[in-house]
Amino acid sequence: SFVEDVLRKKGMGQSQAARNGLEANKKTCDQCYCFVCDVPASDCESWAGPALTPSTAHCLASSRGINAITWTRLRDEKKKSTSSSSSAGASSASAAASAFGGAGPA
Repeated sequence: SFVEDVLRKKGMGQSQAARNGLEANKKTCDQCYCFVCDVPASDCESWAGPALTPSTAHCLASSRGINAITWTRLRDEKKKSTSSSSSAGASSASAAASAFGGAGPA
């Protein structure tokens, strides 16, 4: 691919380029948003950190590029788990309200 050719010419393997990208993408501003968690980058626990690698740091996540399928799958899984837990909480609250004669949350 084009990217691999450029990296080869620069004498970098793909993993070295990813580490370089990780370092460059760690910094955030108030406009940075996590593609995977769908939250501001400052609220993402997996944005960047010493234990994270180029394949796990959300600061490298994107809907484009060589790992787009992986990042999109993680995003979809995160949304699914978040919606499951929030709908379970809502139905529990409704059930509790009904059990005590209430109409549930408004």
